[in-house]
Amino acid sequence: MKRIAAMILVAAACTPTAAPLKGVLAPDRSLPVLSLPSGHRHIVFKWDYQEGDIAARGDGSVRSAAPDSARLDFFLGGGLGAGAALLIGDSLR
Repeated sequence: MKRIAAMILVAAACTPTAAPLKGVLAPDRSLPVLSLPSGHRHIVFKWDYQEGDIAARGDGSVRSAAPDSARLDFFLGGGLGAGAALLIGDSLR
């Protein structure tokens, strides 16, 4: 048993060390600012959705009160339906 332990110790001592990495350090690239300036905004858009045989399109509207509130309204073309989502802080309704 002592011989096996001694052989393992000798084998571990003979393993080569890793060579230092070559090259230069990558520049520190910060993420772009992802926040909107404070204030109210109203954005109107058209949307189009298609998955397999299902297709829908319509108009939409976002009303935001940066930095923590937004309301999304979307309307199905032809006036057949509508929906809304409301974000206040970290709560989505």
